[in-house]
Amino acid sequence: MGDKAPTRIELQLAIDAENSPQADSTSSEIVVLIANEPGLWVDLVLPIDQARRWAADLYVAVSIAYREETGDPRALTNDELAALPQEN
Repeated sequence: MGDKAPTRIELQLAIDAENSPQADSTSSEIVVLIANEPGLWVDLVLPIDQARRWAADLYVAVSIAYREETGDPRALTNDELAALPQEN
């Protein structure tokens, strides 16, 4: 790639939340499979040394957005989310 900055693109996919994500691993990466439409799966490829941190960040982001949108009193607060163990 050289010194050229990577191109940033936006990709929106409707996730089929009825199907749980699946994951597989190699020695250097975690591949997360997410159902999109019947018969279509999206692969997210994460470096193995950053995968757990990325998953934790995703959990926090979804929790905050869910709480703000729904007002669900059972949703975790910012303080509770901040108290979760941090992955390095």
